[in-house]
Amino acid sequence: MLSASSQQEVTMIQRVKNIRFLSAFIPAFLCFVGTAGIAQTFRGGIAGSVTDTSGGAISGAQVRAVNNDTGLVRELTTGAGGDFTIEDLPVGNYTVTVAHPGFQTVRAENVRVEVGAMSSLPVKLDVARQTTTIEVVSAPVAIETESTALNAVMPDRAVQNVPLNGRDFTQLIKLAPGVNGAGSLNGGRIDQTNWQIDGADNNDLWHNSVSVNQGGVTGLAGTLLPVDAIDQFSVQSSGNAESGRNGAGSINLVIKSGTNTLHGTLYYFNRNDALAAKTPFAPAGSPTPKLKNNQFGGSLGGPIVKNKLFYFLTYERQKYIVGNQNGALEPSVGWVTLAQAVLNRYGVPVNPVSLNVLSFWPARGRTGPATNPNFFSSDNSESHSDNGIGKIDYNLNEKNSIAFRYFVGTGNQTAPVNPGMQGFREYYQVAPSRMHNFSLVYNTVVTPTLVNQLLAGVNYFKQVFNDADTSFNPVAAGLNTGVTNPSLLGAPDILIGSFDEIGLTPPLGRIDTTGHLTETLSYTAGVHQLRFGGEYRRSRGDIFYNRNGRGAFTFDGSQGPWSNDPTVSGNVKSLADYLAGFVQSSSITIGDQQRIYTANDVNWFAEDSWKATPKLTLNFGVRWDYFGPFLDPTDRISTFIPSKGGIVYQGHGIGPIYPRRFGNVAPRFGFAYSPGAKWVIRGNYGIFYDRPLLKAFGDNNPPNRGATGVLANPGSIAPVYSVTRSNYTIVPNQLIFGSASIPPPPYGVFSVSQDFRNAYNQNFGLNLQYQLSNSTVFQVGYVGSLGRRLLMIRDINQPPPSPLGASATRAVQNTLRPYYALFPQYATINQIESIGNSEYNALQASLRTNAWHGLTSQLSYTYGHSIDEGSAIRSRNPTNSYNLAFDRGNSDFDVRHTFTGYIVYTLPQFSRGPRLLVQGWQLNSVLTFFTGLPFTAYSGLNVSGTFEGRDRVNLIDDPYKGGSEKIVTNPDGTKYVQYLNPAAFAQPAPATFGDLARNALFGPAFADVDFAVVKNTRITERVNIQLRAEMFNLFNRTNLPIPGSGGAAATSPPGTKLNSSSFGRIFDTVGDFNGVTGIGAGEPFNIQLSLKVIF
Repeated sequence: MLSASSQQEVTMIQRVKNIRFLSAFIPAFLCFVGTAGIAQTFRGGIAGSVTDTSGGAISGAQVRAVNNDTGLVRELTTGAGGDFTIEDLPVGNYTVTVAHPGFQTVRAENVRVEVGAMSSLPVKLDVARQTTTIEVVSAPVAIETESTALNAVMPDRAVQNVPLNGRDFTQLIKLAPGVNGAGSLNGGRIDQTNWQIDGADNNDLWHNSVSVNQGGVTGLAGTLLPVDAIDQFSVQSSGNAESGRNGAGSINLVIKSGTNTLHGTLYYFNRNDALAAKTPFAPAGSPTPKLKNNQFGGSLGGPIVKNKLFYFLTYERQKYIVGNQNGALEPSVGWVTLAQAVLNRYGVPVNPVSLNVLSFWPARGRTGPATNPNFFSSDNSESHSDNGIGKIDYNLNEKNSIAFRYFVGTGNQTAPVNPGMQGFREYYQVAPSRMHNFSLVYNTVVTPTLVNQLLAGVNYFKQVFNDADTSFNPVAAGLNTGVTNPSLLGAPDILIGSFDEIGLTPPLGRIDTTGHLTETLSYTAGVHQLRFGGEYRRSRGDIFYNRNGRGAFTFDGSQGPWSNDPTVSGNVKSLADYLAGFVQSSSITIGDQQRIYTANDVNWFAEDSWKATPKLTLNFGVRWDYFGPFLDPTDRISTFIPSKGGIVYQGHGIGPIYPRRFGNVAPRFGFAYSPGAKWVIRGNYGIFYDRPLLKAFGDNNPPNRGATGVLANPGSIAPVYSVTRSNYTIVPNQLIFGSASIPPPPYGVFSVSQDFRNAYNQNFGLNLQYQLSNSTVFQVGYVGSLGRRLLMIRDINQPPPSPLGASATRAVQNTLRPYYALFPQYATINQIESIGNSEYNALQASLRTNAWHGLTSQLSYTYGHSIDEGSAIRSRNPTNSYNLAFDRGNSDFDVRHTFTGYIVYTLPQFSRGPRLLVQGWQLNSVLTFFTGLPFTAYSGLNVSGTFEGRDRVNLIDDPYKGGSEKIVTNPDGTKYVQYLNPAAFAQPAPATFGDLARNALFGPAFADVDFAVVKNTRITERVNIQLRAEMFNLFNRTNLPIPGSGGAAATSPPGTKLNSSSFGRIFDTVGDFNGVTGIGAGEPFNIQLSLKVIF
């Protein structure tokens, strides 16, 4: 049975749906409303004008567009101004015929319709002296004189031919203008992009990121959409009124369709360590790590009934094995002997619990000496996935067509959470995943000037995580965490100094499901192209994230009497603390963390594209977005409202945990002015509201020990307790965290502000597009964005800075928290608030070429700058929650210079020599260059005394003086780069937060050239054998990540800690993870070979 608040939500949505039915369906004699369109749709269109040779408009001309591959026909007549628009056309090549009595008929061949774009086709008719037809060939690349949006299209020839490491299409997104090396689109946050496949939702609501091809363990995709299934895709920002859901822009992926001609592929791609260079950080003399990546599959498309019914099928399997490279540091007999000697010297006994739990590190790794590393694992990372697509296109008649497409992907990954640092497969992360995506599209040409499109889409994403071996029982070993739930069996998270951390992955998982109905009505009225629509979207998240459900323990060497002994190394101190049972800090989350979240979204839009003059097109639009609050049908989510007594649950004294907002009205305006046949000046402005990601509410874990989300608050209905305990000694079998049902306070709390509002971006730009030739277009312009009401986490119960600094105690500081007098049981209260701001300004330029002497290419350059107070909401609390301005600085994704490009070049046919050897050669390349990512240097100590975990350092000298990108080898054979100068930084004074600005430091630049040599051999007229040798990182450049990133490149949390011996150091390359080879951009030189049959 639904809760009262859920019933209110359903009632409200039903009322909105009724209003939509009356206001949109009845006037249009249609049946439901939704959102799609040229600015966001997976289809395109053709627009133009018909004039005589003197420039006079010809009204009533017959325009007929025929898809060259499927025979799809669209017909209409030109309006009073001679203009015509054919919208919602499937992508592909068309033949357009224009006829009018008394004039010669003109037939334009190969008019290319691209995703999300309106192809321009001006037609001039000459007076007929006899019955003739004039044939013209459309330009391979044409300027868009009708469009006001920024739209970058990657065509099929590029998608299918450029070298692609791992065959992951999401890598191609960064080749679009405005997308930088960190993955930000025109200054938007990483989670502010809307992903679609054939118009259907492809967003994982949990992360607000792409579902298919989403990274699993170590960032490698858990499922893969086969590249051979992709027709083309577009990256769009500053769209028209039908663009929505997210603030930065949208990515539209179009799947191939069957045609009247049977076509398909069979292929096999292979990567092997025999053709790969070792990471420069590999120990001298070590072998190249194992790497086997196999991807094979095929596609088949064709007619069932000519010109009527078509099918397209594709399947791909990926299977890879990646070996470990670097050794791990294990608490071996040699190390234990040294630590026991320290205990004996200070008269401290060995804790029997510690000896018992020591067996959680498998015996095979505890035989080595007291060296670092002391264990080289032979355990591999492994993964496989099976992925398939089926698509049916049915042209019922000239007025009605249907398209149905289904994608399914399943996969399973087993890999270390910290590659190169974990030695035991028992603690590798296991991550099975499953992905489904459906779309059903029904297009109706009601009249030649009235077209309706109805789309139903479903997106399903499931992924779970756990340790590979969950048989370890800490309670039986005397470490009484109070955990009795069988689903939480397994080792807790235990970290001893720099030793191999165990128990890293508690049971985690989710099922995200989104269904939506979308519909657009397009109406041509003279020089006005009107579009109306709306959408209903229902999302559900089944979340079972038992974050910290097994407990976590840290031993850092600070607790025993040996903590200040200069004769004892840091790792020996930490291991001595462990053996003595001296815990520096520990925490656990107690209670049922499984929740169900639902959300209902509704939007409407209306726009008018008005061809005010033959040279000027104006676009006016407005959009209304309602993003319903997250609800739990069982009323088990809560928030903190002081005026209502503290923790309050949904449906008990309040409705949803944050208010519904109905005022998200988003105006849009754009213009396209063409002063000449080769020029277009385009400008736009719009407000774009943003659907928040669910993970911000359900699994948010900043370093200040707050609760992990609205599911994890203490209370009486569904209590979850985030409990911490520090500086104590383990007693065998004694409950560590008190009563298993109600542990002692203080508790961490999670809250959502009652002033919560949806974030939005103001996107705007002005650019110039110029057609250099029929095959080359140049574009340059300014792009800007202002983010407002961006979501941020703030500790509203932060204690004031303490003059004791790092010596301050939590017990004392807790009594100074603002809410201590009213709520002494609460410590950290992390609250989501709509308080963030951002600013982005950029110069963007691109040069696009198609079919120019065998060359298809795009080169793009962006000079941009992005600033904000916080670049993400999850696990990012401010340095000082009472002074957000202190954190205003470079965004995490502030890449100043980005240059990207792709090249597909077919060499001229040589006339001399054997045909099989001298013909069919092709050279392809992908170019990626960008300047370094920003990062912050942190204190690593609680110098402010606030326990927020974000204190920065003081800058006292040139941070790069004495630093370099040169690799240094330690006496033990390990390698690193000392990128920063540690002497340039100092710990700040107590009760201060440091004077180094947030993200004031910049990491190394990135440069990568991928290159492919391709040989096409035509066996018959229709069958081609293709051999490829794809070389990634052709020049084997050492691309370094930011210090402390662990090799995860652009998306890793920035920063490193001054109190660490590895401060400012880099230990691997981008694409590698602590020496373990990856499958992605930036890794050392490697070759991928492939065989492909194309027919």
